Formats: sequence, structure tokens, C-alpha cells
Amino acid sequence: MNLPIGKKIKLILIYLVPILVLLSIAMYTEKGYLESVRYKLGFQGKKIECVIRVNDYNMGNAGFQAGFSYEMLKQFAKDNHLCISIYKPRSHKVNYLDSVKTGAVDILVMNRTDTSKVEGVLFCIPIEKNIVWAVKSDKKRERLKEANRWIAHYKTSEGYASVKDRFFSNYDISKRIDSGKHYSHLSPYDNLFQKYSTQLGWDWRLLAASVYLESGYSIDTRSRRGAVGVMQVMPRTASRYECDDLMDPEENIKAGIKHMIVLRNKFKKYAPGNKIEQEKLTLAAYNAGEGRIMDCIRYAGSLGKSHDTWASLVKVIPDMREDAILDVDTVKLGKFNGRETIKYVEVVFSTYQKFCQIHPSSAHSHSVSGVNSGNKKRRDKK
Repeated sequence: MNLPIGKKIKLILIYLVPILVLLSIAMYTEKGYLESVRYKLGFQGKKIECVIRVNDYNMGNAGFQAGFSYEMLKQFAKDNHLCISIYKPRSHKVNYLDSVKTGAVDILVMNRTDTSKVEGVLFCIPIEKNIVWAVKSDKKRERLKEANRWIAHYKTSEGYASVKDRFFSNYDISKRIDSGKHYSHLSPYDNLFQKYSTQLGWDWRLLAASVYLESGYSIDTRSRRGAVGVMQVMPRTASRYECDDLMDPEENIKAGIKHMIVLRNKFKKYAPGNKIEQEKLTLAAYNAGEGRIMDCIRYAGSLGKSHDTWASLVKVIPDMREDAILDVDTVKLGKFNGRETIKYVEVVFSTYQKFCQIHPSSAHSHSVSGVNSGNKKRRDKK
């Protein structure tokens, strides 16, 4: 039987509309259920404030506890779709447990040995190396339950095993060299060094060596001059490169690399075609400031001396320590001791050589002061 088109459409609507309505109700109900579950959780639906009170002591000999805790908090936020802010206190005299109790701090990361009973504050199950989270107590202990569930689950994952290995390995170079072994990683942040060193055009192991000297890979290192984090970036430098969180290792490294690129571009014309000398001038300027190295270059030029190698500048630095340098027109910033910078460049490259021994790689490697990056026989054993 052939029905008119109008009647066919009516029949379709009669059967289709109820189905669509039922589907919409089901989807709305499920969404409402999921939302109700979500907002019953202790941390969901808000920005959480976290404070890390553990430290990266003694070049990581006790583990990089602050760096590890930072990464754990970031993973917790990612897995639970949270917006998170993480801070490191300058003083340990502040009682942050009271801040947890009032809700000003949502998670306080601390050593279990430092915990004390405070009404309204609960402690999660221990994580690693005696590290615990303190959270505010609520009627149903939702925050504690949520954090404990996540910690227990994450600790069984491969991701956790990798994080633990990176942050609690012994990175003592002397012990590694003496062992005669090869190592799969040089620091907790190899992936970041590999990622961003390509922008600089350096072997990532050279970048790792410079950071080893700068901070020992510690995110909570702060110099007397105010430089912060793994690459010891000054806050004013960070603002120049739009870095808002110097505690974040990736943000810190990105800012440090951007600054190194600026320095490399400035000084490469003084050592044209010589990559190693360009690297040394860049490192020297990163340590002492570009103005100091430019003073050395201008002063060497005024004496008619070579200034196309770092060694040639080292020869004129003793003059920069004398009062007479204050009367030299080409010197803009006055006296410059330079001993720290000379030592810094020397040790970075010697550390780089050691890194090439314990982590041989043909990628991005080059000879340093006549020493190849990695021994062929040692590489062939791998």
C-alpha cells in the first residue's frame, strides 16, 4: 500500500520522537549521575593549592623528594582533571598543618617523621621514602579516601615504577664511573633535556652536565642571588620568556634554554665555525652574565689580543680583577673576578666527558678537548 508522503512522515515521527525522548532522558540521567558522583569527591570541581615541604637534599643522595612530589601532584591533578597550584615554602617555620586545617592548603606534602596530630587534619598512606600527604578532614573523609585510592592505584602502575626509578636513583658521577657500567639515564629530567636541547643544537648530555653544576637537578634550589630551580633561572629572566612557574622543571628548563639561545646567537659571531667554543662562550655568559663576557671580549680586542676562544678570554680575566680596569673605556661593568666562571666552564665540560662515558650515544655527540664522547669498546659492549 502506497501512503502519501505526508502520512509516511507522520508515522516516522510517531515512532521516532518517543525513542529520541527516551534516549535524551537516559543520557541526561547518566550525566547527572556522573556529575553527582564527581562532586561528591573531595577535591573535584575546584582549584587545589598544594605545598611541598620535602627537599632535594645533597645532590639527590637521599632522593629527589621535592621533584618526585611535584611530579606526583601533577599526575594526581591530571588523572582527576584538577586545576592545581604547587608552592615550595621559603621557610619551614610556618605551620602549614594549620593551613590544611583551615582549607587554605588542600594538600601538604611532608615527611612522615615530621607529622603531628592536629585536629581536622588527616594523613594519607605513605608514598615513597617516608613521604605523606596531609589533607583536611571532612565529615565522610572524602578527601582522604580519594587521595588514598589514587595513591594505592598509581603505585601499582608502570608509570609509578618509572618515576620512582628516575627520582630515587643514585646519580653520584664518581660511583658511576668507578662501576664501569652504562646507565640508561643521567638525571630525573633526561626527557626534557633531550626535548629542548634540540632547539639549542647541543648534545643533550652537555645540557645535563650544565644543569648538574647549576642545581644538581633540584627543583627547590635557590641561590644567594635569587636564581631558582633546575637551571637556576633568575625571576626577571623568567618573566622575559613568559615563564610563570620556575618551580615547574619543564617551565624552568624552557626558560633557561630560551636564554641560552639568545646568548648563543650573541656570541657565535666571536667564534665563527667553532661549535665547541660557541658552547663555552654561551656557558660562560649563562654563568657570569652576557655583559661580563662582552667586557672581556672588548678588553681583549683593545689590547690587540685574540678573543675567538674561551681560553683567550681566560688569559685576560686576571686583568679584570685589578682596579686599573675601572679606567678602561671598553669595560662597562667594572671589575670581574671570573674565577667562578672559569671553574664552571671547566667542570661542565669535564662532567660532560664523564656523562659520555656512562651514557654513550652516537646521537648529537662530538669530541671535547680531544676526548671522544664515549669509548668505542665500551659502546660495543652494550
